[in-house]
Amino acid sequence: MENIDNILLKIINSKCNKKDYVNNIKYLYNANVLTNDETNLIEKALNYMQIYNNVDLIKLFKELNYDYTDLENIEEFNYSQMLESINNLITTRREVENQNLINESLSLSAQGIYTNKTLDTFFNRYINEIKIEEDNTYKELYSINIKKDEYVSTLNGYIDEITGGLANGSITSIVGARDICKSIWSLNIAYKCLADNKNVLYISLETKKEDIYKRLLSRHSCETKFDNKLTIMELSNEEYLDEYHKVYDDFEKNLLKNIVVFDKDDFNTMSIYNMQMLIAHSNNQFLKRNNNTIDLIVIDGFLNMIIEERNKTITNRNHVINYYYKYLKTQANNLLGFNNQIPIIITMDIRRDAQYLIEHSMGTHDEFNLGFVEDEAITLSDNIYAVYSDFNLRKQQKARYKVLKSAKDIMEESKLGNMDFDHYYIEDNYYNKDIAKLEQEDKELTQSMTDVITSNNVSYSGSQMDLLDLDIFK
Repeated sequence: MENIDNILLKIINSKCNKKDYVNNIKYLYNANVLTNDETNLIEKALNYMQIYNNVDLIKLFKELNYDYTDLENIEEFNYSQMLESINNLITTRREVENQNLINESLSLSAQGIYTNKTLDTFFNRYINEIKIEEDNTYKELYSINIKKDEYVSTLNGYIDEITGGLANGSITSIVGARDICKSIWSLNIAYKCLADNKNVLYISLETKKEDIYKRLLSRHSCETKFDNKLTIMELSNEEYLDEYHKVYDDFEKNLLKNIVVFDKDDFNTMSIYNMQMLIAHSNNQFLKRNNNTIDLIVIDGFLNMIIEERNKTITNRNHVINYYYKYLKTQANNLLGFNNQIPIIITMDIRRDAQYLIEHSMGTHDEFNLGFVEDEAITLSDNIYAVYSDFNLRKQQKARYKVLKSAKDIMEESKLGNMDFDHYYIEDNYYNKDIAKLEQEDKELTQSMTDVITSNNVSYSGSQMDLLDLDIFK
């Protein structure tokens, strides 16, 4: 015998006139929310009421061979308590059933399986969240702009040229050491989309939402329409208040409608289910604001994600990558089941063992390779780009970019490109003579440092960032 809900026992034990009792019990019976054992018990209770005009719980349990211990002190409901309890029981059972359907649908959608059942489940679950009125649904679908076969620029003309940029339906992993380069690159790709009137969902798992907006404002201040570029510190400096307000107002007027930002605090629990809620909410916001859907999703600091499901917390990197990447791949190809394709960018640190090698290397960092990336990310990513900067490159406001995987081509050597660390700004990089000259100078500087160390018989195993602290360079 299955466990019988204690509330159901109180409902069966209710005291009211025969007609009300029978009607209420039939109402519960027809709701189809009871287990087999509970259904048998309800049917037996109806028969008893019809024949004897009352129900004896202990006698019922004995006839059904159910355990009837602890039944003597079961509370009796009056009519109003009985009806309220029946309604609450039906609501609770249906919510549980609904959640089980949602979990099943999410599991199927993560495998790229969309059936009528899963789509109906998603729609019913999110109808309040995305607020599509029943009588307007068809009209709204007509006015949604279907995405064209286009790509999002990487802001690096060389990379765009050899890879075709970030195509709709693709997952792009931006990997690198534990620094801010990955975030600056992904933020600027997002900013370019905003400037092109495209909608961006930006999920930051390392940085607070407020700070993401500050970075966007600092980046916005680099536009030629403003007199000065503003750093994060200058945004909150009274001396620059007038300029800050100009940047703030202009961003709000022209770009804010095209971005939704979430941070770690917006996840009640970390799961595909909550990720789906955030995507659905954002999609609805864009439909309200500009009658378009999401054009780009950025997930910055991905390895801060964990899996929280069924009272378990999973932090293993391989499991986390596999779990979310499969789901995000289906969203990139079929956003919310509406046949829209979009690019998704995910930034993450390289493997911990590779991190150690980079931190203790003195090379040109062309050793960045797929061996530095988890196998699951390699398999499930359409593109993998690496970005890196060190002390010397930061002084030049430069970074190194490299393509580790794409459908078209890869790069054997990294290329220098612009990166303004003070203002979170990347110009549209293209590999031209100026960049080539800087790259050659960087190689020569690295070689000269190595030569000096060798000639002075200095044993060194630190990072390039610490080179200038050696006595021979002072």
